[in-house]
Amino acid sequence: MRLQCKVGGSTKEVLLREVLHVPGAFASLFSVRVAKRVGAEFLFKGGCCEVRMNGKVCMVGISVDGGLYVMDQEHGQHAMLAKTHETVELWHRRFGHLSYGNLERLVAEKMVKGIQLQREELRAASGVTCEPCVLAKQHRLPFVASSSSSSHPCELLHMDVCGPMRVVAKRGKRYFATFLDDYIKLSVVYPLALKSEVAEAVQKVVALLEKQSGKKVKAVRSDRGGEYVNAELKKFFANNGIRHETTAPLTRSQVTG
Repeated sequence: MRLQCKVGGSTKEVLLREVLHVPGAFASLFSVRVAKRVGAEFLFKGGCCEVRMNGKVCMVGISVDGGLYVMDQEHGQHAMLAKTHETVELWHRRFGHLSYGNLERLVAEKMVKGIQLQREELRAASGVTCEPCVLAKQHRLPFVASSSSSSHPCELLHMDVCGPMRVVAKRGKRYFATFLDDYIKLSVVYPLALKSEVAEAVQKVVALLEKQSGKKVKAVRSDRGGEYVNAELKKFFANNGIRHETTAPLTRSQVTG
């Protein structure tokens, strides 16, 4: 940025480097701290401020209300402007990936000012593939219905954990572990204070269900969270002949069958 500053009866040109453009600012501010860092000297006297570089006065400011000093400039400030080349794809992104057909309508019906594109350009772009649009509009196909089913209680248990909850229950319980029997759909909910208590809860619930039903738990199914995939539960499942099934990543529907 170049400033044409009046100093006495002459005009001095001052070059400011690495300036910041702040559209919302009501005035262009000159930092004393930054200027001193590159060797500028400041002299405040009688309501004026002189800025010196290499011993010579290059700018003069007059004190105004609010404690600021206004620099006396002849032609104001000059800034370089960089403008991006307009393309159909650029406006497509600016409008949140609006379809090219609707962009054409904006131009045809003059609903927006500033789009310097012809309808023919927009119409020709209708066949262009936008990669972000393709990725954002992808959807997952439904899972194929499972052909396997349990034939008796405790053959398969679905396990999951929820929390932390915003409202803390009695005794500091912020989580709860759930256990669902795949055959009879019996659900057990076990409150937890910490997520690290899941392993203990699994062992207690498995023992409870086996004792009450007279059946042995054959398999359990959970996600791949560390509360289920750990050395303690791995040893417990191995010692009791229980098969541990884990779901595919980011596939919550597999947890509950």
